[in-house]
Amino acid sequence: MTIIDDLEPLAVKWREQRIPILGLASAKWLLSLIEKEKPKRILEIGTAVGYSGTILASSGASLVTMDTDEKALTVAEETFAKFNVDAQIICEDAKEALKDISQLSLMPGEFDLIFIDHWKAKYLEVLEYCIKLSRKGTIIIADNIKNPKCLPFVAAITKDERLETTLYDVGDGLSMSIVK
Repeated sequence: MTIIDDLEPLAVKWREQRIPILGLASAKWLLSLIEKEKPKRILEIGTAVGYSGTILASSGASLVTMDTDEKALTVAEETFAKFNVDAQIICEDAKEALKDISQLSLMPGEFDLIFIDHWKAKYLEVLEYCIKLSRKGTIIIADNIKNPKCLPFVAAITKDERLETTLYDVGDGLSMSIVK
């Protein structure tokens, strides 16, 4: 049994409600990475109902997660409580929240892993902030990179000399960039 198996009854309900959560193939890929890397501090941009956040924190990491949907965040709080996830939830637009790092008590280099899965057209807007919160070896993952709205982001991460990026044909597409 994995955390994905434990989450599956909720995931079925969420998918029926058309809540945008990771597809099963992407969830398994992400869990495999989490089990291998065992990050201690994770930033998630795009909480929804807490599905991916629960997977991200499944190896005992602390999670800082942000979203603008108050209703979904209420469900996320319940999900995190049910699965004992140590989560700091921020209800604010990611770009606005990340603008003032000190306001969030976040420091450059604080995160081992950053997961981007929010408004596809806004991925590029948060990239520089993600890099600022990284250190050498931080992993930045983005979901849904096959979406045409993510093309500027994909172009940026594949050309940025500060990143070593690999694209994965899993689910709706995933990218993994390691900060050099």
